This record gives sequence, C-alpha cells and structure tokens, in this order.
Amino acid sequence: MHPLDGLIEHEKLVWASSALLAALGWKETLLLPRCVLSSTVTLQNIQEPADVSLCFDEGICVEGQLIPLHHPDLYGFALVRHPESRSKDTWMEMAHTDALTGLGNRRAFEGVLARFMQQQMPFALVMMDLNRLKHINDTRGHEAGDHFIREVGRQLEQHLRSSDLAFRIGGDEFAVLLHGLESSQVHVVLSRMQKVRLAVEESTLGMGSFSAGVAFHPQESQGDQKLLVQLADERMYQSKSQQKNQLPGNVTSINRRAVFDSMSTTLGLLHSRQKPDQAYWQMMLELAVQMVPSAQAGSMDLWQGEEFMRIAQVGYDDSLLGVSYSREHQLEWYRNPEASWRSGQPRILRGNHLIASVSIETTGWDGDGIPVFNQDSRVGEIRCNINAPIVFDGVVYGHLNLDNFVSEHAFQEDSRLAAAEVMKHYATVCQVLGLPGCGREPSAVSGQTSAP
Repeated sequence: MHPLDGLIEHEKLVWASSALLAALGWKETLLLPRCVLSSTVTLQNIQEPADVSLCFDEGICVEGQLIPLHHPDLYGFALVRHPESRSKDTWMEMAHTDALTGLGNRRAFEGVLARFMQQQMPFALVMMDLNRLKHINDTRGHEAGDHFIREVGRQLEQHLRSSDLAFRIGGDEFAVLLHGLESSQVHVVLSRMQKVRLAVEESTLGMGSFSAGVAFHPQESQGDQKLLVQLADERMYQSKSQQKNQLPGNVTSINRRAVFDSMSTTLGLLHSRQKPDQAYWQMMLELAVQMVPSAQAGSMDLWQGEEFMRIAQVGYDDSLLGVSYSREHQLEWYRNPEASWRSGQPRILRGNHLIASVSIETTGWDGDGIPVFNQDSRVGEIRCNINAPIVFDGVVYGHLNLDNFVSEHAFQEDSRLAAAEVMKHYATVCQVLGLPGCGREPSAVSGQTSAP
C-alpha cells in the first residue's frame, strides 16, 4: 500500500496529510483548493502510479506520485520523501503519527474527519475497540500487548484500500474512514473488517480480537461530526456486548435510535387499544428500513381475510398500495417450505434474475428471456431481498419485504437477524390487538379491542 498524503477528486484536493500541508506552507484548514497537474499525464489516462507535480492557484507546487484508487474520479497523492532530511514537515508529521503503529493519531483523525465532513462524497466511519488487551498485558506482559496493537495496525493497512484511512486514537481504540461507501453498502464494510479480524486473530494465535461499530455520512450524520462518532461508538459497544454474550457479529450497524422510536410508537398504540391504521404501518416500515443493515426500500402486506394486501411501502410508487396477493403467490415468492413460512423464518433472495422469476410484479418475458414488469414496478432493479413472514404461533399475519438495489451480497446474517426481530415486533402487535391472520379467525377489531 502506498502511504498517501492527499486525496484528489475531480481535480480538487479533498484531504491533505499534515506532511502535505507543511510542504505547501499551509496551516490546518478545512477549505482545500483546486489543483492542476504539471505533467504530461491527465487524470483520465492514469492507470498506474505516475510522477507528477501538484500545483495550486498560488503558484505553489509539490513533487510526488499520483495513484489511481478503487473508486471513479478518486486518486491518491504521495509526496516524494528524502530520508536524509528531517525538516519542519517531518516533525509535523511525527506529531500526527502514532509511534507504535505508524498510523495517524487522534489529532490526525479529528482533522481528517472534519475535512471529510465538508465533502459531498459519502463515507463510512468505523470505531474499533480491542478485546482482551488488558488480559494479554496482565498475563503475557506489555510486550505481547504492544505486539497485538501493532498487528491490528498492520492488518488494517494490509487489508484496506489505499483510499481508506486508519488511525489509532487511544490505547485500545482505532478508527477507520472508508471513502465512497454508503449505508446500503454496509456488507462491504463488514466483509473488509472481517478479513482484518481473522488476520489479527491468526497473527496473535487467537488471543486478540476487536469489536467495531459503523456509521455513515451523510445518511446518518445530519452533518454533525459528533453525532457520527457517537453513533459509531454506540454500535461498537453494542458489538462488544454481543461478543460477551457469544452472539454473532464483529461489526454492528444497527440504528438503535430507530429501534427506540419503533418501540415507543408501538407502546403508545397498545396503551390506546386502537387498531393500527395505515399511517402506523407506514411509520413502522420506514423505521424497519433504517433498522435492518443494507435495506434501501421495502414493502409490507397484511392478511385481509382472503388475501394479503400491500398497505405500506418505502422507495416505490404509491399506486401499488392496495394490490392483493394470494396465499399461493406469497408461498411462491417465499420459495421455502411452508413449515418455514409458518415459523416466520426470514429468507434472502439474491440476484435480479431469480427475484424477477418469482415476483408477482413480473408480467412476462420477452424473446431474449428478459423479464417484463408492471409499469410502476422497481422489481427489475432489486439485487437482494429479505422476506420475513409476520408470524405468531403459526398464524401468518403478513410479510415484511426489504430490498437492496446495489449488490446481490447486500444482506448478510446481521440483516437476517435484525429482520427477524422486526417481524416479532409486528407479530406481537397483530396478535395482541386481534388482527386477522392466515390460519385464525379475526377478532372484533372495528375500532377498539379488549385490554391486552
């Protein structure tokens, strides 16, 4: 991996290391200017690292290498370094570098994060906390603990992209900025961090690991740097709690604020003893899209006595509200045995062609074997789908469908588990308030119900 001193996007310097700022004679600043390349190469034709001069409006230029990264229109810049000279910029770089790992320290992290927050390009923030560091220090000595810390830094540098930036911000705390990733790509974050975790465990003979939480800008930050860090921190501690209770997952991305809002709204509904209306289910679906990792859109249907009817949707045209689906259609869409359907087990479909082949919104196939959809349907864009039957004691009240339009690998085990918890929440509401279900006779719910 090339050590990067800058990130360039659309001929604008979007991040600069302390060394590059010093080389340019600039102080810490959030406002970085446009730049031009004084070279025979252009951004469009760079396929491998190329020697360039990076020049700015003030007439200041620095020598270095331009490095293509794994994201369109994004390039890294590495200064030319002369090891025989230790100048002012070297001392400044040392002040922003963690001596044990060689990563950026907390000062560097806070400066880079502030600059990233000013850009329109999305990114993911991962907050990490090492597990069992104190135990290693106490039982094997601080040299073994230092080896654990160095290994985490080394594996982060080895397994992350050149455009990703890692920092050691405290004794057992690390932070990672993953450039260009949106919340719908949380599976990419999980995959990357899983590779780091496995490598760390192998290199420390299973003694060391870490917990992590991820949050996304701008989808979750609301433009607030402190909020973004707080969300990632909260999810990191949730991950640590899960590992103490031997639950799966080493990186957590669950939106706990959406969980709280969902529970609070439902408690109010149950207290009022009112039958839930369409507005309630629409709100619950919107919160489910926020709660389940990688969900971008979704829909919900409920049993109406003879068929299931779509009553809420997020990310789709409202003209499809009220569309009815038979029990047979739902079983065909579910694609798993009826016993699994009646037990409420969420299933995941991957791949546009498979999803289209079983969707009720597919109206046919053209001569080349390409599916044809209803005019207002987006099913042709779906790359991954979770279907969670809303079930209580074998009675199917409806279905929660969540969709991802980015990758067929989007939904993983953490998404399936989150969807299962959301389904149990909805099923409890349906059962307590006596709503009709496929497999039971409806209760009298014309407006009020008996006390739960």
